[in-house]
Amino acid sequence: MLNLSSKLKWRSNDVRWVLFFLSFCTFLGSFEVAIAYFSFDRFLFLGGDYWRPFSAWLTQLNLRHWLLNQWGLVVMVVLLPRTLDQNHWIGFALIWLLSSLSLACSEYDNYVGLSGVLYGWLIYAAVISPFYSTAIKSIFIASLTISFFRKWLFTVARI
Repeated sequence: MLNLSSKLKWRSNDVRWVLFFLSFCTFLGSFEVAIAYFSFDRFLFLGGDYWRPFSAWLTQLNLRHWLLNQWGLVVMVVLLPRTLDQNHWIGFALIWLLSSLSLACSEYDNYVGLSGVLYGWLIYAAVISPFYSTAIKSIFIASLTISFFRKWLFTVARI
């Protein structure tokens, strides 16, 4: 007889299942009802919707936006081993928490999308990846950092 709890424990620790679940949640976040309820809106946040900086990462502008963010999740599958220990999961959770708190303290009035937290997750995934040399990791991290700052500078220049 199959022990269901051990099977569920395996799946909850498997990176592919976790990223697939995140992909599915962000897909649901591309629908208008999810955007209305979970996106970051400073006015609603200050009015008592305190979950919004923590849930804005799940929302997407549309299906095209969702598809673009899926590439980041695919890269994470390539970078990470099949399973992670608890400390690595805590690292990903801390990046999400710090990104959410940064969003709450930012000057953004509105925000949707996984990109903000995904950059941090990708850099962390590169750092903890056992598959690549330090030189390859450094090049990957540098290119992500440059991409992030180019995107950030473009956003700031438009404001």
